[in-house]
Amino acid sequence: MAASPMNSKVILVVDDEEPVRLFVSTLLERDGYAVLLANDGKHALEVSRHYTGEIRVLLTDYKMPQLDGLQLAAALTDERPGIGVIIMSGHLSRPEELAGSEITVLPKPFSISQLLQAVKNLR
Repeated sequence: MAASPMNSKVILVVDDEEPVRLFVSTLLERDGYAVLLANDGKHALEVSRHYTGEIRVLLTDYKMPQLDGLQLAAALTDERPGIGVIIMSGHLSRPEELAGSEITVLPKPFSISQLLQAVKNLR
């Protein structure tokens, strides 16, 4: 689904594993969200900079090449204040970086209902 600037429920999904990215985006689209996709942190920043509408949520994998999920979240929240952030991870190597942040961690593996609830809690 191509996100439109008029859609107020746009989610940027970032994961370097295509099957995960496509599965998550399919679930979100079925629940009525518009989804923008990126295959890594640098690509996500490009997608965000070219999208003129509001992006409500960044849903990103933690461990990715180049920019990890925390680095991406920091860059994107600077550019888009107020964006909600969910980091999907089986293991955070630097959990201390989340102390005091408003970042939601969605532990892998997660259920469909856990994914949708995490997103609903941020919008």
